[in-house]
Amino acid sequence: MSSDNTFVTCRCHSCAGGIEFERELFDPENPATIECPHCGSETQLYTPNENQVSQNAPAQSTPATHKRVSVGRSPRISLTPKQCETTEGYELMTLLLEITHDGLVNANGVRRLNAWLEGKANSDLPAAKYLSQLPERLGEINTATAFEIHFAIERVLPKRFRADVKQRRQEAWMHSPLKPKATEAQLDYIRGLGGTPPPGINIAEASQMISELLGESDSLPSEKATQSQIQYIRDLGGTVPVGMTKLYASMLIEKLLRSGEGQPTPRQIMVLRFWNRLDLAEKSKGEIEQWLDQFYRQDGRRKGAWALYKYRNKDDGTQRDPSWVAIGEGEKCLQEIAATRRMVGLIFLGVVGVVVIVVVLISKLIK
Repeated sequence: MSSDNTFVTCRCHSCAGGIEFERELFDPENPATIECPHCGSETQLYTPNENQVSQNAPAQSTPATHKRVSVGRSPRISLTPKQCETTEGYELMTLLLEITHDGLVNANGVRRLNAWLEGKANSDLPAAKYLSQLPERLGEINTATAFEIHFAIERVLPKRFRADVKQRRQEAWMHSPLKPKATEAQLDYIRGLGGTPPPGINIAEASQMISELLGESDSLPSEKATQSQIQYIRDLGGTVPVGMTKLYASMLIEKLLRSGEGQPTPRQIMVLRFWNRLDLAEKSKGEIEQWLDQFYRQDGRRKGAWALYKYRNKDDGTQRDPSWVAIGEGEKCLQEIAATRRMVGLIFLGVVGVVVIVVVLISKLIK
């Protein structure tokens, strides 16, 4: 922060570089998104607390200097009290509260929003214009698009409603049909604990059910982990320590489940495109990891094919856009590796043949 409080400093969410901007031009209800002057990534400006420390980047990547940026005052898109008193503003506010009442916005709610926006194409409300420009509201509603639309709705609602809408979204996400379904390992573990998983149970609900079933047991903390727990940990890709107790196994299972709940990483989507398996893109990060491990174990050349493709395209691991990977290139690279190995084998046999002939000729000359 500058000595006269004219400028304030926040940090980039990608590289943690310091960004200085004018306090007077900052709108906390409509924070500007800019290109970071350090790393070039898009980042949203904010006014940090005095003791706030960025946790989004490692210390060694933090630039030593701050860079000042010029920020214009962004137009307000949230509904103002005066706009909410108009017929159009009141309609929009009421509709947004209705479609978010049960939590994360769903396909039916998006259809209602689209119908209202189409009927208000000439609206002067900044909130209506902003929502009309959302590309996510058109097409199939999946996890990612539902979140984008819901965040946009939270942004345009009057400030007094946002906290409740956010809380309901977080609670509803636990039971959302958009959340990845429970894995077979989870379902087997629930049955092994004596539970009956309901149809359509998702990964978070299964995790909660496992915790409840484990909590109902009267086992002492010192009791050894059950075979069901041990097998489940291995199915999740975990390592079973010697002498593991039931309590520790339960904690380890929860940790492994949380690490695998997230959406696939960009690198995983790249690999799925490479092998033309985008049908797995809706799986969780952990499920895709398990599939890849098995897929590579079945044929060791597959990992080499992916490495060859990355080398040819000069991929240094920093790529974040999966679209650079052509769909279905995996089999082509695999065929090239097989052809190369055959050629190397033929050359090797040829060399061996020549060596044998030379040895025979030399032996005859010696005789």
